[in-house]
Amino acid sequence: MTVGLSGSSFQNIISGNTNDGIDIAANTAAGPDGIVIVNNIIGGNSGFGVTPTNGRDGIELSGSGDTIAQNDIVGNPGNGIKLSNADGNTINNNVIGFATGTAVLLSNGATNNIVGASATDTNPRLSGNSISEGNIGVSVFSTANDATGNSIRGNIFDDNTGMSI
Repeated sequence: MTVGLSGSSFQNIISGNTNDGIDIAANTAAGPDGIVIVNNIIGGNSGFGVTPTNGRDGIELSGSGDTIAQNDIVGNPGNGIKLSNADGNTINNNVIGFATGTAVLLSNGATNNIVGASATDTNPRLSGNSISEGNIGVSVFSTANDATGNSIRGNIFDDNTGMSI
């Protein structure tokens, strides 16, 4: 499944929803999902201000082998992106900001995910996310210590009120 279209000026605008902008609960036991969320405006539009937004997270994802790339995720009152029970996902080349929660939250069961550039990227700055003007940049949180093996590299953190990582 693909939400959006890479390289297109025809973006989805996902805004003004009561709950999450995008909420995908995939069956992680069935293997990689291959879901791609690309080139969308989720929450407010940073080019035109940050309102309206969604009611909670911009994207909430439970799945494996998925990609979140080239999105403008701003102004959501929860988290920009929340991964839980998620394995082997890639989050890169997004603009994430103005979240009152965490820009990217890796929580319970989030393992082996890449936030930004992979270890093989020759120019990590081109693959990283721009994370700014929010509360916390990237947070790894788990009540059972099962959010392991995640990689956070090549991102730009700017003007957040809390920790970058």
